[in-house]
Parts: sequence; C-alpha cells; structure tokens
Amino acid sequence: MQLSNLPSICLHRDQENSVLFFSASFPNCIMENLMNPAHIFSNVLNPCDFRLSWISLGVTAALVMAFSHILLMTYGPLVIAELRVKLGNMPRLPPGSMGIPFWGESLDYLKSWSNPQNPDVWYDIRRAQHGKFFKTHILGSPTVVMLGPEANKFILINENKLFDNSWPQSVKVLIGDQALIMSSGARHKRLRRVIRSVLDQETLKKNVGKIEKIVLQHFNSNWNSNGHVIRAFDQIEDLVLCVAADYLMGLKPGEALEGFKRAFLDFGPGVLSHPLDLPWTVFGKAKRARASLLSQIHAQIQNRLKLQNRNGIAMDSEKTRNVYGEDNFLDMILSARESEESSDFRLSDEEIADNMLALLSAGQDTTASALATIVKYLCITPHVLKKLRQECEKVREQKNAGESLRWEEIKGIEYLSKVVSEGLRIVAPVNGGFKSAKTDIFYGGYTIPKGWKVHYSMRQTQNKGEYFENPEEFDPERFDKRREPFCFIPFGQGNRMCPGNEFARIEIEVFLYHLVLRYDWELVEPEELVNMYFIPRPLHGLPLLLKPPAP
Repeated sequence: MQLSNLPSICLHRDQENSVLFFSASFPNCIMENLMNPAHIFSNVLNPCDFRLSWISLGVTAALVMAFSHILLMTYGPLVIAELRVKLGNMPRLPPGSMGIPFWGESLDYLKSWSNPQNPDVWYDIRRAQHGKFFKTHILGSPTVVMLGPEANKFILINENKLFDNSWPQSVKVLIGDQALIMSSGARHKRLRRVIRSVLDQETLKKNVGKIEKIVLQHFNSNWNSNGHVIRAFDQIEDLVLCVAADYLMGLKPGEALEGFKRAFLDFGPGVLSHPLDLPWTVFGKAKRARASLLSQIHAQIQNRLKLQNRNGIAMDSEKTRNVYGEDNFLDMILSARESEESSDFRLSDEEIADNMLALLSAGQDTTASALATIVKYLCITPHVLKKLRQECEKVREQKNAGESLRWEEIKGIEYLSKVVSEGLRIVAPVNGGFKSAKTDIFYGGYTIPKGWKVHYSMRQTQNKGEYFENPEEFDPERFDKRREPFCFIPFGQGNRMCPGNEFARIEIEVFLYHLVLRYDWELVEPEELVNMYFIPRPLHGLPLLLKPPAP
C-alpha cells in the first residue's frame, strides 16, 4: 500500500493557545469513494484498486474513531461543564487549560517533579497565570487545583459534605479498593478504628523498646563509623521497611522480606502515574509488582494462621499478645476477626492484604524520605546538630547503660520534635491529596463541577514565604511561633489524617536520637539533587562519610 493513499490527521491550537482541534486530510481515492459510492463498485473490474480503497477507508475510519474517543475523554467533561454552567446561570469555571488529548497536562505535571531547580514549577507557572485556583486535566481526570491554607481547610473540613475521598486511577488500582485510603463513610470509620488500635499512642508506648531494638541492630550491622561511605538513603529505606514489616506483620529479616524489597522497587514509582497499562510503562510494571506483593502478603497470612493453630491459640487478641510478646497488626486481626466481641476486626483476607500493602508502602517511602531530608540538613546546619545532640545527651546521662528508651523520654526532647517537624516542612514527603466534588460547588467566584477531581498541595504552603519566613532555611525553632492553621499539614487533617502519623514520628525520633549520639557524618555529594517524583529521594542515595562523634 502506498503511504500517499493513507489519511493524515493534524493537531492545531487556537490563537489563545488554549483549545486544541484537529483536521484530517484524505487522499483522492478515498474522497472519490466518499463522494461517489458507486465508484467503489466500479473497482470490481480492478480488484487491486478495490481492496486498496476499502483498506484506506477502513484505516481512516479507525483513526477518526480512536481520535474522537480521545478528544471526548479529554475535553468532553469540559464541554459538558461549560454548557451546564451557562444553562444553569452559575459562576464560570476556573481559568486554566485541559492540555493535549489523552495526556492532558500530566506530562508537564510529572516532569516538573524532576526539575532540579524548582520541582514546583508546574504549580508556580499556573499560579502566576491564573492564581491559586485553576482547572487542568492530570492523571486521567479533569481537575480543579486549589492552593493555600484557606483552600486546604475548605477541602478537608468538607469531606463527606461537599467532597468524597478520591484518588487518581493509578492509586486506586495499585493500592486497592479495600484499603483505608480508598474507603468512605461507615466503612472508613470501621477500618480507621481497626488500624488505629495498633498504631495509636497507647499501643506505641509499649513498643518503643521494640522499635529501638531494630534500629540498633541495623546500626550495628550496616552503619560502620570507621571512615566508611554508605548510601544512607538505601540503608534508611531498608531500616524503615524492617521496622514496619516487623511491627505490622511480625516479619523478620530473611528471604521473605527481601522479596518485599525487590517488589517495592517497581511498585512505588507507579502509584502516582498516568494509568497507561502496558507491560513496559511505569504503571504496568507497578501492577505486576502489586500482584507479587499481594501474593507474599497472602502467604504471610497463611503462615501466621498456621503458627497460631500450631500453638493452639484461641481467637483472642490478648492471648496472641502474650504468646508472641508483641502487638502486630496481622496477628491481632487474625486473632480477633472471629470474636463476637470484636466485629470491627472481621476483615477478609483481601481487606487485610490491601491495607497491609498501603501501610507498608507509606511506612517505607514517606518515612525514609523524611529521614533522608533531616540527615542531610543536620549536616548542612551544624548548629542545629550540636543543639540536638546536647538535648539527647541529657536524656542519655539519666539512663543506665543498655536501658531501653521510654515514650516519655523521647517525647520529652522538645527540640527533637521541632527538628522532625522542620524536616517534614522543608521537603514534604507527600505533595498533596485528591478529592472529588459530590455536587456543583461554588467557591472563590467559580464553579467546581460535580464529579471533577479537586487537588490540594502541602508543598504550596509549606515552602512559600507568605506562610513561612525564609522557607528555604532549615530552622526548627520556627515552630516556637504560632502559624496560620492548615498551612502545615504533613499528615493531613481531620478524619483523613494519616493513622500512622504517630508511628512515623516515633520511628524517626528513635532513629535520630541514636544517630546523633553514635555518629558524625559528612555529605560526600553536598550538591546532590533530589528527585521529587511521587516521594522525594536523593538521586545518588545520599552517600555519607561516617565518623565517631567528636568528644
């Protein structure tokens, strides 16, 4: 077939560069067929031309239908919303652009996270053009972006009233429908009670020693202070997964844990990606990794059930704690889900697996990111490190050698808490969240159409000078001052606050307490860049030169 006999389709923009449209050009043989169908049948005398005409026409029809579907998927919601706004005499839609067909503005949105000069450039450009309130099309959905503390408050306090919890398709598929983050209403309250029962303060208070033991074992095995260089981020990521896997599933270091580590390498990058499900895409690889992780979690469920049965443990959570000498999420759920007194704990294997995957993923990625940020900035600001070390030494001096830390001791180091908060502020481990409008919402003089996604960003308040003075500086003492509500929400707010926030904080605090007392360190690559894609991580693994602390 000659290429000249195939149709061509071209994309154009209008003069304002905001609306895309297309035109198609067809070869003469097709146009003759379209204008004079009888001509097709006259080609019976020439079978070759007859087949060529029909093939060209078929290719044209297929391309036009496919492209029409893409245009409808990308711009259909905008057209419908514009018509509803005009017919309903409602405030206009927010300014902004829906981007290119299929991708919308997703490519620029995701690309900006890897911008070494400014990972927030996507927001900053649109904020300069349209203000703190604009429309876009990202991650497969028409979306209204709302920035600033007032917007954060409006969105978070109106969940279940004006907004439903809603995440991009990639998050839904990879985290799973049964996870807490995907639930709403009564089901969300139930799952939250279950998870909080293992991650609340009272349970954590009894497990500070357990967390500390894992941290110290990891330091002794992997953090050599005799002038060795280590890739600190890799070691931190390994450590926090060890802590989370042990605390949540009772999973000790070994081949099973190594399997989790390998699968998470492909899983994490796909969680917030365009949901193009092909074997070689980031999303496609993450789907295969999810299947592997779920298989391993289900295997661990069966292993814990066999262990319980072998030990003759009744389905009673208190007996489970006594036998294992610890509280872990999996054993408590398996022990209690058949108890008539604990109906909330009757989770199916699928509910357990999805929530375990969500907790492990969040526990590894976000905590490791926050710790890497703090370790880096402590090295950059030696006066902060010195003060933190002095505060930790005061606690150590009051303890006997080998005595475990207690909750009251670690929480009594107020400066340590400020250092952690400043690390969470200066490089937020999570950029923001997504909701969907339950109804047409009128806010700031604009209409948010029913069914559209709404996106808010923590970084767009935590890293802006209008809310934090000199935001690029690492200054823990800024948390001595009062700040505007909803401008610092690293774990969310309200009934959507991360249920593992206390677990993450105590893990970070125990790690930092022992780190500053055991080591000094230097940055091998002081100018190392940070890739902000999904979860911030240093590009080269944060190489550190470890040394014993100066006397």
